[in-house]
Amino acid sequence: MAMTKLYVEGKLDAEWLNRLLEGLPPLEIGGSKEELPHLMRRDRDDKRNPVPILSWFLRDRDFDYLPDNSPGHDPCRVVNRSGNPLCGYRWRRHEIENYLIDPVVIEAALGIPHNAMEAAISAAAQPLLFYEAARWTVGQMRTELPRPGLDTRYDNLGDYQLPGNLTEANIGAWLEQRTSPYREAVTTIMSTAETMRRFTEFCDRLRGLDAASILIWYSGKDLLAALIPFFESKFPSCKQPDDVLRRLADWRDRPTPLDGILPEWDALKLLLQAA
Repeated sequence: MAMTKLYVEGKLDAEWLNRLLEGLPPLEIGGSKEELPHLMRRDRDDKRNPVPILSWFLRDRDFDYLPDNSPGHDPCRVVNRSGNPLCGYRWRRHEIENYLIDPVVIEAALGIPHNAMEAAISAAAQPLLFYEAARWTVGQMRTELPRPGLDTRYDNLGDYQLPGNLTEANIGAWLEQRTSPYREAVTTIMSTAETMRRFTEFCDRLRGLDAASILIWYSGKDLLAALIPFFESKFPSCKQPDDVLRRLADWRDRPTPLDGILPEWDALKLLLQAA
């Protein structure tokens, strides 16, 4: 059976994907990336529907996953911590803004030459290097922290259930048992030495990247913010990211489809409409 719903994170994703996919599959804004898998499972597990709701989701890659080097342009399948695939995908780049400021899109939408946009991306990335490296460091360490987090409930008790032994000694022992593994893991993963080692490693990775690689490794939102002086030099009314996004939306909403603009967009459309 065909995919019947696609959850996305936010309004910008929905606007662009609705235009790209031309309504198939229907989209719904689901909120945070953490919420999307729960919404997908809720739909699929709901036995009240006479026809199963085969929901999927598409999330940002963010700093949670290192860039995927596999061949092709398909979005990456999301897997859980055990390595099992979920009914969801993630962008190969950081987020949708990384595609909206692609030189191919900017040239088609705003008439800025491809090479000028590439140069602008490279220049905008230079002062962001340490910040992006720090964000990668935090993002990757965060994925290694114990999950789920610290549960305040005693040994998986249900609602209205209490521990059989409420003495200070027993509760204190439980508290230490509950917190010590998390504390030890955090101390190991986030030690000063380990944090700075990873930060240095990411700084080295991000140095000397070309524009195409910058669009893969850097946050698109951060890049767009750093590109405002460049856009304002071309269009004086573009004084903040929303001004640029409005200009891009005017181009997006023209009658011509978005097919053939970016290989990843074409691959996403083909994949989702065949699912």
